[in-house]
Amino acid sequence: MPATRLSANISRIQELTAVGDDKNSRKIVIIGGGFGGLFTALDLNGAGEVTLINDEDHFLFRPMLYEYLSGEVEAWHIAPDCRELIEEQAKFIRGRVTSIDLASKTVKLAEREEPIPYNALVVSPGATTNYSGVEGAEAVRASVSNLE
Repeated sequence: MPATRLSANISRIQELTAVGDDKNSRKIVIIGGGFGGLFTALDLNGAGEVTLINDEDHFLFRPMLYEYLSGEVEAWHIAPDCRELIEEQAKFIRGRVTSIDLASKTVKLAEREEPIPYNALVVSPGATTNYSGVEGAEAVRASVSNLE
């Protein structure tokens, strides 16, 4: 997503979450800790209570995976901890979203009984590999999409 479009979307989120003058009452939940989710969380710093939910505890910089796999860099170079990246700018929850209730504006996680409320929701789940309908391709592919 081009930077200008991302900025426009973040401005729109800030408008939608405006609840009076109390920024502390704004609850913004972001699902997905890839480029889109992480940078949205960072850009919304100060807009309210921002919560980033990701199923992994780290942000993976995929363009450098080949360097990790070839031994040129350590894992922490390309997969820093999400908590370290967002520091105090947002709350981080490691978990898998099982449902989104649009009516009650809540997100449910597999490992958590209590739903997470929001005023604004950003869904940024990331990319998946498309095998273009080639039968058997997934079974024989060499994965270069994670640290394992």
